[in-house]
Amino acid sequence: MNIFINKVFKDVFMPIQFLILPFILFSAIKTVLSDISNNTQKLYFYKPFTTLLIVLLCIFSFIQPNINHGYVFLVLIGLTFSLGGDIALMFKGDKPFIIGLISFLIAQMVYSIAFLSLTPFSGSDIFPSFLLLVIASAVYVFLYKGLGSMRIPVAVYSLIVMFMVSRAVAVMFQKHVDIIPSLLLVIGAGLFYISDMILALDKFRIRIPNNALYILSTYFSAQTLFAVSTYLIVF
Repeated sequence: MNIFINKVFKDVFMPIQFLILPFILFSAIKTVLSDISNNTQKLYFYKPFTTLLIVLLCIFSFIQPNINHGYVFLVLIGLTFSLGGDIALMFKGDKPFIIGLISFLIAQMVYSIAFLSLTPFSGSDIFPSFLLLVIASAVYVFLYKGLGSMRIPVAVYSLIVMFMVSRAVAVMFQKHVDIIPSLLLVIGAGLFYISDMILALDKFRIRIPNNALYILSTYFSAQTLFAVSTYLIVF
């Protein structure tokens, strides 16, 4: 256990770039509070600023030795499209929502490619992928009545998100990827899906009080974990 703790401390908390993490936490908290209090002026600043800090955290990983540059580049692209989605979703209405949905759809596809670059398809993917598909289908059926004209876009997005999560889970079965970054990817992907699910429930089915607390906390946590993984996945 001590060896594992020492490895976590050395690999995760030692890089000087990680001094940016407290600023990400502070900005994320300010984003949540601004959303809950309907302070749009602060929300419009802190929400994209938080994601921008996460983007910078990812960029700083390029100065680390032996990193997987291809993986880092893909995660960086995913974060950049997520930033665009963040900005779009700050505005009300169907058009900004669709723009945000497309931005995050591209981000999820890029993340899927990033995870796929770490592990090929294998027979061990079948059961977790099927289980994730069942979960996504159940959520979609529950949302169906409230989706209206968004039924097809939401269905496509749900499939892409589940594919992203399944590829993150698949990394767990690869011996060449250490357990710490593998866990970060699985937890991050799971939090991303939870964030999207709460957002969809709130928009299309049931109003969730203080939804920003649940949506944004899981979302920023997921993106931060993806960024941190770029430091740990090495050649």
